[in-house]
Amino acid sequence: MNTKMRKVKFWGKNSLQCIAMAAGAALAVYLINGVGSSEYSGDTEAVFMELMALYPYYLLVVGAGLTMIICFSYFQTYFSILVSMNATRKSVVGEILASIAVMGIILLLISALIWKMTPGETAQLGWKLLPLFTGLFFGMTAYFIIFNVVLSKWRRRGVMLMLLATIVIAVIIGFGAAANGSIVEMQFLSLSGVAGRNFQPVMILGIVLYLIAGFFAAAAMRKLEVRM
Repeated sequence: MNTKMRKVKFWGKNSLQCIAMAAGAALAVYLINGVGSSEYSGDTEAVFMELMALYPYYLLVVGAGLTMIICFSYFQTYFSILVSMNATRKSVVGEILASIAVMGIILLLISALIWKMTPGETAQLGWKLLPLFTGLFFGMTAYFIIFNVVLSKWRRRGVMLMLLATIVIAVIIGFGAAANGSIVEMQFLSLSGVAGRNFQPVMILGIVLYLIAGFFAAAAMRKLEVRM
């Protein structure tokens, strides 16, 4: 029981630290790029609400970028350290996945809460796009996880093959979209232009990809030789 509580405390602390870093970095970027480059006039309360509604966009973008760094740190450093301390590879992978998932869920919940409590079109747009952001977050995180597992197990050769496969898939998707006449138009590039779409499948796909990445990580790193 004590061991389990220590693990919960360790990973919980890491998740909270990452969430705090994401929140702080997002606020800094927002103040510099968002507020600093914009001019607001009118009712003070309305301006404040508008600023509040914009903050979650920055939070999710910065959180996604930070997650990439966290995945690298967890799989390239924490994994070896914890396994060398007699933790099983399976348990470490599971704890890493749980920690990253908790971080993502909390960031998404914070964004959802702000949008739900904030009036205005900006907040309504964010609320409608929340399934899209959820799917993208977990889908991108799944890619980061697989990338780091490949790097850990097959090193440079594996990464090169994965990057090559990614480029090929991207090219195929691009040509497929062009052939079907579904090239993203300027209106689609505007978030308001896609707010009415159903992004539930994207959210489900992102979560499924995350689970697949988790199973892949557990299987691939089951007998991985730890390098210190």
